[in-house]
Amino acid sequence: MLQAYRAAQLRLAQEQPRCALTWPVLAGIGQVESGHGRAGGAGTSAEGVVSPRIIGVPLDGSGPVARVLDSDDGRYDGDRDLDRAVGPMQFLPGTWTTYAADGDLDGATDPHDVDDAALAAGRYLCAAAGEPLTQPAAMVRAVFAYNHSTQYVRLVLTMAAGYAGTTPESLGTGLLPAPVVDVASAPSAAPVASPAPGAAPALPGPLPVMPVPAAQAPAAPVPAPAGPAGPVTGQRPTPAGSVDPATGPDPAEVAPGSPSPEPAVPADQAPAATPGPGDAPPAPAGGGTASTEPPPPHATQTPSP
Repeated sequence: MLQAYRAAQLRLAQEQPRCALTWPVLAGIGQVESGHGRAGGAGTSAEGVVSPRIIGVPLDGSGPVARVLDSDDGRYDGDRDLDRAVGPMQFLPGTWTTYAADGDLDGATDPHDVDDAALAAGRYLCAAAGEPLTQPAAMVRAVFAYNHSTQYVRLVLTMAAGYAGTTPESLGTGLLPAPVVDVASAPSAAPVASPAPGAAPALPGPLPVMPVPAAQAPAAPVPAPAGPAGPVTGQRPTPAGSVDPATGPDPAEVAPGSPSPEPAVPADQAPAATPGPGDAPPAPAGGGTASTEPPPPHATQTPSP
């Protein structure tokens, strides 16, 4: 998907030059959401379509997920009762209707097409940021709008920093609340030396294939059409190591890898960021209050206050 991320950056540089979106941010989101379109053993065709389709869990309101009734008559997710997140960038059908893009200029918009999905995600981030993404606060606001979880924002920005060869702090992780650590249960260990100033951190490896614990599940506004839903349960495999000579290496292979993050994480806290642009699509019905920012691409939990 590296080619799709880069193409989206170039397209948005023409459409919305002030946004200043760069491909590493899309790559960070694409890795977390679907392992760059490889979740569940999926692959990408020569036309850029992911197959088999990457479909999230039904958003039926059980457990950590919000209840989102069907908005596309099953056109994208195959479910005529409830909505599910779809495609490599995990859009909810309702949000796709608002941000749908034709990234490969084939005359069609498809959330399962890597070029279309990457461009749509870029447009969503630019709309949510409200300011140039060169500003750390705008970057945090945009990624948080995509998924209302500070843990998600930290993970995406850490990966994006690895792809870009910079530090997570330069992208805004320093604006996030410090992670909560359970000292009582933490194992004793020798102090870890701090990295040299300005040194780029090792890039976290792909997420393991396993269900997302409730404590880690992303929060989101309760939507009618909300944005891409939370990560696909049980569909986050390590991307294959092969390189497509036609498109070059995937972003996961651009930066050095490191151990995968711990699967269980503490509950998140919403970052102190102003809401995104006010011209967002109507917030979906359900529990919680409507947000003035675009509905997040995730609907796995009710939003933070």
